[in-house]
Amino acid sequence: MHPWPSCPHILASAALILCLGLASCDGGEPTALETDGVGFEPSVPEATLITGSVVNVRDFGARPNDQIDDTGAFAAALSALPAGGGTVRIPAGTFLLIATPRSSIGRGIDIFRRTNITLAGDGMQQTVLRMAPGISYRGDTHVILIEQSSDITVRDLMVDGNRFRVSYGDEQSHGVDVRGSSGVRLQRVIFTGMHGDGVQLIGTLGPTLRWVENVQVEDCLFTHNGRSGIAVQRAVRGLTVTRNTFTRLNDQAVDMEPSDSSIDGLVPHDFAITNNYFFDTATLAVTVAGISSEQPARNVRVANNTFEGAGMLVFNAVNVRIESNVIRSGTRWSPIDVRKKGEKIWIVDNIVDSRATDGPAIELAYHTSMAPQDVHVINNTILTSGEPGFSSRDAKALEVVGNRITGPGNTGINIVDVNPDSPLSEFLVERNTISGYRTGIRFATDEDPMREVCVRGNTLLNFNVQLVLDGRIVRDCTFD
Repeated sequence: MHPWPSCPHILASAALILCLGLASCDGGEPTALETDGVGFEPSVPEATLITGSVVNVRDFGARPNDQIDDTGAFAAALSALPAGGGTVRIPAGTFLLIATPRSSIGRGIDIFRRTNITLAGDGMQQTVLRMAPGISYRGDTHVILIEQSSDITVRDLMVDGNRFRVSYGDEQSHGVDVRGSSGVRLQRVIFTGMHGDGVQLIGTLGPTLRWVENVQVEDCLFTHNGRSGIAVQRAVRGLTVTRNTFTRLNDQAVDMEPSDSSIDGLVPHDFAITNNYFFDTATLAVTVAGISSEQPARNVRVANNTFEGAGMLVFNAVNVRIESNVIRSGTRWSPIDVRKKGEKIWIVDNIVDSRATDGPAIELAYHTSMAPQDVHVINNTILTSGEPGFSSRDAKALEVVGNRITGPGNTGINIVDVNPDSPLSEFLVERNTISGYRTGIRFATDEDPMREVCVRGNTLLNFNVQLVLDGRIVRDCTFD
């Protein structure tokens, strides 16, 4: 039995076709959400107790479905809340927004230096915040900008960038842009039609460094965006991404690639990506990465997710746990690919299927003069077609234990030395069951000797050759 995530708002089928206010499935005019008869259930807002001040955007002049700009009504509703915050209720219907600039950043709804604010719709498919058509923007432009704020909730609505009817001049144009804020919750929101990302998280510099921290993205749908679902930039910590669906994206679903190396200590850390469903995304669904090998990301857990047709990449990251996922890659990338400075990586209890790809199921690769180390590959079920189940190039300190590796091909476990002067040592290959390959386990080295190699207790089935040792494998070796 596959460990499919139990996610109440997840799409029911990988074959689902979604058309969210962009273009209809047959290329005609934009339509409402279509589910192609596969059972996507519109979300119903939870019975949430609302306390404190409450205003309704209709009371400030907003009228759904009237094709008139409602930006001023939202600004007035937010201004009507006291300094202690409150809730802006947004009824069912479509509300149009036109971005206005502040500090050269365009935004339809501006939450700046506020606390305890909730934007509450009537449901993911009932309340729609849409950028008004026929407008051209030059700089970065967002539907909602949350900056230097705390305890902000956006829930039960759709955020639509309307990118086929709006002209965006900057790829940094997102659905919700979170800058230097904490305690942000995005719950039961559809992010669609963005020129850039559904959500971007970025710490702010200036006179005072402000981290983005303690952000929760729960039960959301990311689809038909020009870039990623969630983009993680510098100075982000404490992110939880759970029970979301990511599909029809032009880039990664969750992309952690901070680019600012001018200041030390801004690397993202302490993330949990759990119980999500990824399908029909770009070549990679999840990227876990720091700023550089000297500033790696750290403390990331990717667990209990389902990946259909794309996998994940880890580089410049320390202390990463990849566990209990189902990953079926259909691209040139391996379902799990670890490169450069990947250290203290745990790959445990996953189902990894690379039968539709050209690469190994799990690959550790030397890249830009660096290779992963301290990697633990334990109790995975690995299915391949023509390539190794597990492949390591120049990595150090590997533990490959208790895996079930099946598939036609040359080698089940392939540990090789490619580049000179690699510190090849500390290999444990133990209690794996390998079947269907011509060679079960292969160690191959050219110039660099392999030290502290232990191969024991493995079950090798249906082979012409079970174990191949090429090159200098010396000192403290055990083969059983």
